[in-house]
Amino acid sequence: MPTYPFDRQRYWVEPPKGIGSVPVIVESEGTDEGNERASESGIAMRPNLMTPYADAVTDTQKQIKKIWQDFFGIEGIGIYDNFIELGGTSLLATEVNSSVKAALKVDLTLAQFLEAGNIQELANKVEELQKMIEEKIMLELLKEFETDVAG
Repeated sequence: MPTYPFDRQRYWVEPPKGIGSVPVIVESEGTDEGNERASESGIAMRPNLMTPYADAVTDTQKQIKKIWQDFFGIEGIGIYDNFIELGGTSLLATEVNSSVKAALKVDLTLAQFLEAGNIQELANKVEELQKMIEEKIMLELLKEFETDVAG
């Protein structure tokens, strides 16, 4: 600490050399091809997780998977991979949730997003909300049609 408050010297700790420039180590099956591709593109491969990899099947799952991969910078996220285990935080959840809402045109709350936890559950919730929206629109159209016919 400085002995005099107006001493013009730097008194903060510098980070050790190499921090922030550490390359991401990506595991691949037997070759270094995955490491080369990840370091060239800036996208990391899927980390080792307890859940087995399962690819997206439905269009909704594929759209959500793409959003998650863009935000996390991880290639090969599975539909059962947990948001928090992938490194998700509450701040990131608000950003990802906003992107999901905009892309899929649903009113998904942050609580619903966090309760889902993975792409599979989130896709189910989104499809449920989309179905409710469609049913509401159909009911409104039916009521409008009935008033036109009756009037």
